[in-house]
Amino acid sequence: MKIDLKEKILWHAESVDFVLKKLKTGERGLEPEEAARRLLEFGKNSFGYGTERTLFRIFLGQFKNPFVAILVAAGVISFFLSDVSDAAIIMFAILINVVLGCYQEGKAEKAFHSLRMALEEFAYCIRGGKELCIRRENVVPGDIIVFRPGEKVPADVRIIESRDLILDESVLTGEALGASKKPGELPETASVFMRTNMAFAGTVVFSGRGTGVAVETGSCTEFGRITSLVSAKTEEPTPIQNELKKISFVLTAVTLGIVSVVFLFGTFFHELPLFQMFLVSVALAVSAIPEGLAISVTIVLAVGMQRIFRKKALVRNLFAAQTLGSVSLIATDKTGTLTKGEMRVSSLLTGVGELLHEGKRYDKSFLGEKENSHNLLLKIALLLSEAEIENPEAALEELVIHGNPTERALVLAAYEAGFRRETIVKEYPRRDFLPFDSGHKFSLAIHSDEEEKKNLLFALGAPEIVMKGTASIMLDGKTERFTEIRRKELVEEVNSLAGRGLRVIAAAYRPVEEGLIGSEPIASFQDLIFVGLIIIHDPLRADAKEAVQVAYGAGVRPVLITGDHRLTAEAIAREVGIIRDGAEGRVADGIELDLVTEKDFEREVSDIDVYARVTPEQKLRIIEAWKKKGAVVAMTGDGVNDAPALKHADIGIALGSGTDLAKEAADIVLLDNSFAGVVAAIREGRVIFENIRKILIFLFSGAFAEVILVGTSVFFGLPLPLLPGQILWINLIGDSLPNIAMVFEGGDGAIATERPEAFRALFTRKMFFFTALFVVVRMAFVISVFFYLLYAGSSIGYIRTMMFVFLGIDAQFYIFGMRNFHKPFWIVSLEDNPYLLPSAIIGTVFMVCAVYLPILSKTLDTVSLGIADWGLVALYGASALFVLEILKFSFFKRRA
Repeated sequence: MKIDLKEKILWHAESVDFVLKKLKTGERGLEPEEAARRLLEFGKNSFGYGTERTLFRIFLGQFKNPFVAILVAAGVISFFLSDVSDAAIIMFAILINVVLGCYQEGKAEKAFHSLRMALEEFAYCIRGGKELCIRRENVVPGDIIVFRPGEKVPADVRIIESRDLILDESVLTGEALGASKKPGELPETASVFMRTNMAFAGTVVFSGRGTGVAVETGSCTEFGRITSLVSAKTEEPTPIQNELKKISFVLTAVTLGIVSVVFLFGTFFHELPLFQMFLVSVALAVSAIPEGLAISVTIVLAVGMQRIFRKKALVRNLFAAQTLGSVSLIATDKTGTLTKGEMRVSSLLTGVGELLHEGKRYDKSFLGEKENSHNLLLKIALLLSEAEIENPEAALEELVIHGNPTERALVLAAYEAGFRRETIVKEYPRRDFLPFDSGHKFSLAIHSDEEEKKNLLFALGAPEIVMKGTASIMLDGKTERFTEIRRKELVEEVNSLAGRGLRVIAAAYRPVEEGLIGSEPIASFQDLIFVGLIIIHDPLRADAKEAVQVAYGAGVRPVLITGDHRLTAEAIAREVGIIRDGAEGRVADGIELDLVTEKDFEREVSDIDVYARVTPEQKLRIIEAWKKKGAVVAMTGDGVNDAPALKHADIGIALGSGTDLAKEAADIVLLDNSFAGVVAAIREGRVIFENIRKILIFLFSGAFAEVILVGTSVFFGLPLPLLPGQILWINLIGDSLPNIAMVFEGGDGAIATERPEAFRALFTRKMFFFTALFVVVRMAFVISVFFYLLYAGSSIGYIRTMMFVFLGIDAQFYIFGMRNFHKPFWIVSLEDNPYLLPSAIIGTVFMVCAVYLPILSKTLDTVSLGIADWGLVALYGASALFVLEILKFSFFKRRA
């Protein structure tokens, strides 16, 4: 039986009979043979995401670093010029860089995949009149799906029948509240949020039972459609990759320019041999390239990833760690990030006052009397809740409660107050029960009061329904008339609570003669005694408010993007501080956003603080609009609905408890789901950025010095002051340990209050002039010594050794001044970076070994030096540090 599904069908707008007829199925389900045929026709019910980054892909990714490419080119040139030792040193540097990068990213990828939670492997469906358990991927259109509590929905399903069926759709909508499902038809215009007759792939059954027919599978589901938005995004280079690419391009162009000029100048002006000029050109190229930079950047990012990991965030690739530092906007989800993602009772409101809950034990003296209003309110909540406790004997903190979020909150509140279901049921045995339904918005039950020997009807539900039937109110065990004034006050209170994004449930009761609920349950709502209101909310995480303020203090603007209702979203934004005290704040929902043209939207996006009731496409549109305005955007989310925006943001941050698709789309995974973790990671990103900047200046200081020294000698037709091998030793060995030790700098406190713009450009014009002036002052002394020794008749071996030691040792001194450009080195504690002093000492030892160790001395063409020579070198090193401090004071304002 071939079925035609080429045309787009709005399944939610069609009757159940039409849907079953269209899919050629019925209550017996598909026959096994027909199911097998449809599997071939429609393909497997899979969503096409989650391609693992193999070690080979990670390996190839290391060569995207432009400085690695430059090193490869330098190594190849050295090899073809038969300079095997230089080529070997360069290739060794490349190997270290690639191995470190592969190790760190491979480790992160392994940790990431250990967090992945695949969709349910199995689904329950009816085939050939029998209920079967089949693999999720084998579900086909026309399968009759059986819903069970705790199971994931395997496909997009049109509801056929339901009994108290509640689904958790937060992965699609972002709402923590359960969604009630019924089979009735809906208008064609009903959005995904409003399709109460549809169950979508990836959502979870909270409670209840039901059946439905699979109408869409695989990439045709709502889940699959969102997945396609994620896969449509091509990888873009991070800001630091763009910066390094720009720097490497300039460096390559300048190096080629200098080498070309020197080559032509030496060949035609000084008439030097062609091969000799090749060697000179290689020496210049080697001196201009900071060979240690690629390794250092990799290590900085790797160490930064580890720091961020200690803040409970897992970075999936190295360069994403730095991008955090330049983030100027955090687009955050609500549920699970700002809030705990679980409904809790916040307070109880009765005629005798309000009792705050806030997750604490109730005051027994306040609840001890049987007639107490708060006492009865909790008992009614416990008796009428269908949530089940898996381990009722466990401690409160270890209770496992199954059911929809609201009923779980009611049961937990009662247990925290000291009540136990088995005890209350003995006190009030159940006679009849009508469960809550989203249609009539209330639940009813008749229980026997064993002590008073009478039946009581309990009502729990929407305040507007319950209060309509109330005639009196309970006050400290007595009842008084429920006056219109009191009713009006309560209605205003309910509206106020709802306006703050809180959920309100009312409870009432009355004595009854009968033991059964009538055929017209609504008729029971008369002469009720009002007991009180239960206020439920999704509480803020303890660190959320402070984290938002820290973000503002760092110049990073937080905005809220959620699928939740407008009032709830605005209330949370005000409570957490996204909309600041006294500020009017602007809230826009999905309907409003659809009415705004693209041009106007890009102009107005920065005026909006809260985006509510938005679809995945709208989230994507918001992110792209902010990026067009020049913002560096970090997006947090956990659901399928967040995945496209996570992928398109500059930094996508998924919650560790989120869906697979969200985590696959993200650059970073928050292991503890906390917004504070985002802010902490941004600070660490800034530390990474500053450390890379310091290393750039440190290495370019050495590279520029070598270029000036070698270039000066070539210009005047003098012997080379340094050989290529000596330059490589300085760059890769002598400077390497101090340079690598710099990656462990933790940043000062002021880094958290800098503007994000300070972390956009790695090497600014000011940095260039600072570095150039520092190099020129140092080289004025070194070149003077070079000329003095040359014209004093010293041997070329001695001169080269002195130049070699000068440039290798001075870095061991001025590295201490490079730690902080806003403070002098003597007030920056060495305890903050215990690796720096030992690394400088070892770096000095390496330079000494290069002079005195025979095998190194022979390889590097160095000669022994005397005490006076080393004294001059030490004096020069101290002078370099002194010059650096003067220039720091002149160029950079001291920050607090």
